[in-house]
Amino acid sequence: MQFFKKTITSLCILLLFVSSCTYSKKIDLYHVHKENTEVERTIAQSKEYLRAGDFNRAIDVHRASFARYPNDQKLLKSYVKTLEDIRNVADRTFDKKDFARAGKTYYVLWKNYAHFKNFDELLSFDAEFLKERLTECRTYLSRKGMEQYRKRHFNEAIVIWKNLLVFDPDNAYIKNAIDTATVQARTLEGKK
Repeated sequence: MQFFKKTITSLCILLLFVSSCTYSKKIDLYHVHKENTEVERTIAQSKEYLRAGDFNRAIDVHRASFARYPNDQKLLKSYVKTLEDIRNVADRTFDKKDFARAGKTYYVLWKNYAHFKNFDELLSFDAEFLKERLTECRTYLSRKGMEQYRKRHFNEAIVIWKNLLVFDPDNAYIKNAIDTATVQARTLEGKK
């Protein structure tokens, strides 16, 4: 009888152990499936935002997902590709001398760069490169705006300088130039 009780007790313990292991495996499979689903959704959303030209959101969805799954290699690869795609858009517009759009695009990367520190060695650019490109865009637009201003094309100068403020929002010199050009444009129109 004693043998029988010990055997039944042992079987119950074994059954509990096996069922808890099975339950644990189900939970692990659930988490793996959930992670894969979220990663796939992140990649799809990011592609949509890239196509729409919403680079901030493309980065934001990756950043949020990467914070939850920092070891997911598929997610990391997609994140890096997204950043490189954004850089390529900026480079192409820069090469076409569309400095307003290039500046805006480089600025998106530059202001988010601190979030890439865990994998910045995988990127083909660094913060210094972005800063240099932003300086080139700023310099060109400042000069172009000043050319228009000197020609008394005040509204054109204002438009150029406002584009510059999108990626250099704290530029007091440009804000002052816009104010001055606005006053002069009103004065010129008042004389007509």
